[in-house]
Amino acid sequence: MTTAPWSKPSTRKKPLVERRAERQARRAEHWGDRIAEARKQGPRTQAATAWDRLRATVNRLPEGLQREAWEMATAQLDRIRQEFADSDSE
Repeated sequence: MTTAPWSKPSTRKKPLVERRAERQARRAEHWGDRIAEARKQGPRTQAATAWDRLRATVNRLPEGLQREAWEMATAQLDRIRQEFADSDSE
């Protein structure tokens, strides 16, 4: 008689939820450290780091949401660019 896999207790040392939470905490700490260091180096480095963070986040999204996320990011950048272009012409 074989025992079905779903009848056996889990052999995982940590539940997946806990592993996922730890991974998210490490990721947040990593980006927090990178952004803090970038702020010390100036606004261009800070912007480059923010862009890297956005790219990493969007790349982790499902394929269907990536296009929408990039369109939203592009729209925001266009709004910011337009705001500075308008203030420059005054």
